[in-house]
Amino acid sequence: ATDAAFTNIVYTSPATTGTSVQLPPMLLAVTTYHWRVRGTNICGPGTSSATSTFTTRLAPGTCGVGQEIQTGFSDNMENGVNGWTTDPVSGTTWTLSNARPSSGSFAWLAVDVVTASDQRLISPVINVPATGNAPTLRFRHDVSMEPNTAASCFDGGFVEVSTNGGSTWTVLDPATQLEDFYDGPLASGERAWCGIQPYTTASFDMAAYAGQSVRLRFRAITDTSVGNVPHGWYVDDVRIENCDISDTFFKNGFE
Repeated sequence: ATDAAFTNIVYTSPATTGTSVQLPPMLLAVTTYHWRVRGTNICGPGTSSATSTFTTRLAPGTCGVGQEIQTGFSDNMENGVNGWTTDPVSGTTWTLSNARPSSGSFAWLAVDVVTASDQRLISPVINVPATGNAPTLRFRHDVSMEPNTAASCFDGGFVEVSTNGGSTWTVLDPATQLEDFYDGPLASGERAWCGIQPYTTASFDMAAYAGQSVRLRFRAITDTSVGNVPHGWYVDDVRIENCDISDTFFKNGFE
């Protein structure tokens, strides 16, 4: 709720035997929320717990007073391959395409082919800022990947991260998504984007990787059924941002 008296309840979860609850994408930025839990069993519901609070972060692309967006990494795909690599060497369709860029003339494209594939686009080394706050991965993407149901995917794309130069990879936690949430799971279990979605901005909270050198991997998986050739997953304008003190904040303006 947005108040301690719980007169304005914004979400009530279904009963669960788990130890956590994932809220849908509904909370406002920079807002304090109050929460409580209540047990229930065969005898009926118990009393509510003590109330706790949390405050949501700033919306992606915005900073607090005295700070401004600092860009730690940016690639608009207009300078060629520029340190990006693809994997595997054969069997991948990731290429710089001029068919459907978000900006400029090029975007990376993995085609939604009608054969089983696991296509991976790997970034150069990116240094996530150690200072400031709210380090965020943001990129533009256009999706034309075969869905299964309204909440699951036959084909789809998702993002992974490596902190050891690419020796091992971890899927970026869906709980850290800030914009454009995944559509549903693939058959292999990973949550992914699928269906038809014109360009939008996706973002992830990268606070867990602050001060580290990472690589990102954009991974497109397809099966042997229907595809969306010649389109698929377009990725453009990849950047790592954070909020830090403005360069002009302490300038006095005197000559």
